[in-house]
Amino acid sequence: MYDWPEVRPSWDRLWALARNILRARDIPAPERLTHVEDYQPIWTSLELVVGQTCGWPFISRLSDQVMPFARFDFALPDLAPGQYQSVFLAREPHRFEALSEIGKWIRAEASVIAVNDLNSQSGYRVLGECFNQVYEIPQEGLVLSGSHRNSIQMLASGQADLCAVDAVSWRLALAHEPAAQEVHIAGRSNPIPGLPLITARGLGIDPQELNTALRFAIDELQADDRECLGLHGLVLATEQDYQILLESPYDKFSLAA
Repeated sequence: MYDWPEVRPSWDRLWALARNILRARDIPAPERLTHVEDYQPIWTSLELVVGQTCGWPFISRLSDQVMPFARFDFALPDLAPGQYQSVFLAREPHRFEALSEIGKWIRAEASVIAVNDLNSQSGYRVLGECFNQVYEIPQEGLVLSGSHRNSIQMLASGQADLCAVDAVSWRLALAHEPAAQEVHIAGRSNPIPGLPLITARGLGIDPQELNTALRFAIDELQADDRECLGLHGLVLATEQDYQILLESPYDKFSLAA
């Protein structure tokens, strides 16, 4: 999910270490990571050894097919290990004292919001935190960008007024995306569990083995690769961690039919 071209070699080197550890324990592991634009088929593959998905697709429709076993710790400021949050970005600088003020601004200004995907917790459903009452944004008020990076670019180019991107993607953007220097932080969401690492339930692989292999791989990864990825470790993940995403206020924002 954080497979930006600029950091892809570091992810590949991390996987090579984890792969070798798994194979040494007689656990089949693919030679290379799969780099694709559409991860939907991979998430539902019966042969998925290790993948990463957004928390909302996991808890809303994937939990009967895959099991979570860990979350990366990206050591995000002021958050517990393994947590993340969304950063609300605006094209123009604003002084919002609370997230509810962002919601009022969206209503009053008929703002256009760039959203990476309607199944995204960090880019779409998180907007519910800005509203005290259910709000359906009109079709003309939302534009699908396809990725957090594209949302930032659309904001900088004037195609949108607001977007939400997860904090890890924002960190990557600050390092690798020039458009990030042209937008402004308008607020930050409440922290929630970071993206789950998952494996297909039908494979029968002990999740503890996967957890151990990745933990050792992170420890063995060169320091410059860990810095490139922002990796500081691994924490356990369970299905229960993501039940919070089924609750309010995440149901208070939606696209009008």
